[in-house]
Amino acid sequence: MGKKSGSVNIGHFFDFFEARIEFIKQACLDRIEGTILVCCYLDSLAGYRYGGASGRDRLKRFLTEHTDQADVWRKVSLILLRQHFETKDHPFFDGMINFLNKLGASTDNFLNLDFNPDICIDTLFDRAREELPGDDLRQMQHDIHEFEYSSILWNEYRNPSVHETVVSINRAMNLADNEEPFYSNMNVMEGGKITRTITCFDIPPTFLVRTIETGLRSFKELIEKGECTMHLSDSSVRDSTLISVSKRSKTGVDSAYPRMITKPFRPLLIDSGHLLDLAKQCHEKWQSLEHPEDRWSETCLSRSCIVACIFFLESITNCVLRDFAVTEPLHLPSKLRKKTGLHIKDLGHLPLKERVFLTPYLCSAGKQAFSREYFDRGSREFQQMEELIKIRDSFAHSRPIKRRLNITSSGEREYVLDDMFKENFWPLTQIPKDIFIIEYSHAVLAKKIVDWVIDQIDQFLDGKLVQNNWMNSEQIEFAPK
Repeated sequence: MGKKSGSVNIGHFFDFFEARIEFIKQACLDRIEGTILVCCYLDSLAGYRYGGASGRDRLKRFLTEHTDQADVWRKVSLILLRQHFETKDHPFFDGMINFLNKLGASTDNFLNLDFNPDICIDTLFDRAREELPGDDLRQMQHDIHEFEYSSILWNEYRNPSVHETVVSINRAMNLADNEEPFYSNMNVMEGGKITRTITCFDIPPTFLVRTIETGLRSFKELIEKGECTMHLSDSSVRDSTLISVSKRSKTGVDSAYPRMITKPFRPLLIDSGHLLDLAKQCHEKWQSLEHPEDRWSETCLSRSCIVACIFFLESITNCVLRDFAVTEPLHLPSKLRKKTGLHIKDLGHLPLKERVFLTPYLCSAGKQAFSREYFDRGSREFQQMEELIKIRDSFAHSRPIKRRLNITSSGEREYVLDDMFKENFWPLTQIPKDIFIIEYSHAVLAKKIVDWVIDQIDQFLDGKLVQNNWMNSEQIEFAPK
């Protein structure tokens, strides 16, 4: 559905995207994440501008109508187009290759670092009609459009980065710090030798950021002047935090259905306690030497308990922020606001330790609370929590573990294995880095650390986690946020 600009909180909407762009510039401009985010936000803005399903044509239209770089995005990469036609096996492609050579795409120019013969697609077709048979040109029309800069952005940047989290291996190296699309030469190695040189193309990250900045600014100006429409889907009107839309009927009753809000941390809390009890039982049986097979069960249950404890901590932190946050990150003191984003719902990109640290500040009414240091980052307890999160991450992103060993002889064909070296354990918790030897005592410590964090948060919030049975009760929300 389409909504006129009058139903949209313009300042809020564009502030949101400006904050996203600033995050890219500060945190990930030169990384794959920067390419992913710029392409997604460009696609998103094109969707708000024109509506409809995501597509190359919609993005191309936004690039040409809402940036000051339309002349760049409508250029055709003559070099890549020539290399493409060289792979074709049909006589009429020879004519196109000769034509591209006349435009400056010949191999004689490839060693010039400033070389860029690319021209607007309209100019290319005008000149091609003068030299090439009409039927041949019509058959090559689709291929030509595929090498328009806007199409290259879609095919070689947006799609691989968004769908596969990769960048093209054939992108040019930016040795000259170019800020606009450019070419450079790359040597092709075969059998350990340089067999040929190819000319590669790249769109620098700085150019992509400039594109989205100018596009956002142009879009905002046209909406403020009432010269264009912002398109919103039904779901975006209902769920988006960006849009200010009335949700009440003529009778004043909320038209949306009520929602049941569950607390996913509850089963994780119960699981961690249950797993710890079972690990204790196996530990006691194993120590009696009557049930040696229970040593393996103790390890399995202890590992699972540690994971459940950390998942519980992350889940309850998110729920606390949802239910008790009264201060938006943009109102925090500057030393706390560095990379939080503008609003509570922007905090998802922050590491868990940062969300835990900020929770008391965001849930405290009144700026007088900001002079306190709720969590002491230098305390052993807080650092143990950080280490516990790293342990969870090491489970999720596991790699082969190298353990230091000392093997000594103890008689004929008998050896003593000693692996009690400090580098084999996490320094603060002393939990083994080798998950095969985790035991009950380590699970006890993990639960103790997480319990301490939750107790601290509850104290900071004046007991709100236990008041009105908050930790155990479900919630029906009649006015969905």
